[in-house]
Amino acid sequence: MKTIVKYLVINVLIVTYLSSFTERNKQYQTEDFRKDIVLTNGDTIPIIENLNYFYENKAKVVKVSSAKIKVDIKFCGKSDVDKICMKFVSMDRNLKKSILSCGTAYVLVQNGKTYYIHSTKEFNCGEQQNVVLKVKILKILELSTGEYYNLMVIDK
Repeated sequence: MKTIVKYLVINVLIVTYLSSFTERNKQYQTEDFRKDIVLTNGDTIPIIENLNYFYENKAKVVKVSSAKIKVDIKFCGKSDVDKICMKFVSMDRNLKKSILSCGTAYVLVQNGKTYYIHSTKEFNCGEQQNVVLKVKILKILELSTGEYYNLMVIDK
């Protein structure tokens, strides 16, 4: 009987330890995953593809600008931008609503590089080439480090 109780106590301790360890070390996008993308005006800007970088760091959209990109559309799917990751980034309420309302992201290719970009409006998901898309560039300030990031959302 003592052996069974001892075995159960040890198992409970091991499970508790392992679950706390995995929660503590649960990481989202912590590395710098900026990719350069070329705008139609010839400028190249580094962008991040999602907001998971800000999972534990508060951030604020400090500027929103419009631009155009020329890309090939490969396909679309469900976006990983959701209310959970959006709550860590403060921005205009209407902008936040428009980003969350669509829930679609597009896989785009430009100069051999693949991008995964969220959209504020759903449109044709079929494969298309040399498409010019209107985009919003959100300049985001990470409050803990003072570093700036650009997030691009399609605003066709």
